[in-house]
Amino acid sequence: MGTDTRYLVITIGAVFIAIALGILLGIGITDQPSLDKLASQFEKEFEEVRSENKSLREEREYYDETNRDSQRLLKILMPSLVERALAGRKVAVLETGLLDDATLIEDIRSMVNAAGGQAVSVTRFSPDFVGMSSRSLIDLQKKLQLEDLGTEITSRHAAEALGRQIATGQIASVLRGVARTKAVEVSGEYRFPVDAFVLVGGYEMDEAENPDSVAESITARQKTVDFPLIESLQSLNSLVVGVEPAQVGISYMDAYQKHGISTVDNVDSQVGLLSLVYALSGRAGHYGTKNSAERLMPELGIPRWR
Repeated sequence: MGTDTRYLVITIGAVFIAIALGILLGIGITDQPSLDKLASQFEKEFEEVRSENKSLREEREYYDETNRDSQRLLKILMPSLVERALAGRKVAVLETGLLDDATLIEDIRSMVNAAGGQAVSVTRFSPDFVGMSSRSLIDLQKKLQLEDLGTEITSRHAAEALGRQIATGQIASVLRGVARTKAVEVSGEYRFPVDAFVLVGGYEMDEAENPDSVAESITARQKTVDFPLIESLQSLNSLVVGVEPAQVGISYMDAYQKHGISTVDNVDSQVGLLSLVYALSGRAGHYGTKNSAERLMPELGIPRWR
């Protein structure tokens, strides 16, 4: 377990090359019996490498199956572990990362509902939210009824306002106009105050993209969207939990933690969804499998909203 497949390929290749060079040199300086000996040695070493590779493959298959069994067991136990953990609480999902994973969002909503809460809405900030033109910002300003900002409206102001209005339920009266700006995508119910928020971050990087330039772009987006949202919600004493899948190109977890919110870095797994419920119930912490996590998950027990 943990052996990189690429390492095995390189190792096998190195064995082949070394033996082949030995054979070529042997042809020029040795007789036929020595060549047969080298061929026999080659065959022996090849069988050893193949046997080791088979053993490692079988070991990995065993651990993969064990992991699948654990996930299935946890899924069976989940209802009793989260029963009424979020009873009567309204939870909103804010999708700021660039993942475009509808299944992940639906899994989060389903888990909140299974814990007795109500996943009331999903608000997705478009990829172009940061780069909105002045005309689009002024249009959004009117939709959000932020005339008091005059001509100083920025994407950051808009994110702050959206966070506050979703938290308090005030956005319901202007929601249709906001949706028409295409700055955000909205679904669900926005008429009531929200108790807690799930902030979905993370970025899945394309192989053709330059890591440095992408990192700069993501940092700019976080400063314009994620951080203003967190700050505006914290000012209203709203509970915010930042999450992302286990496999992402650029992680948002360190940035979220610096802003004082709990995090779950493997929310696409059963363990991660369980950790999310506990975090939403008030058990603060940084959970998951990445280096930024403090522990895999909270201590087991039936959590209750605090």
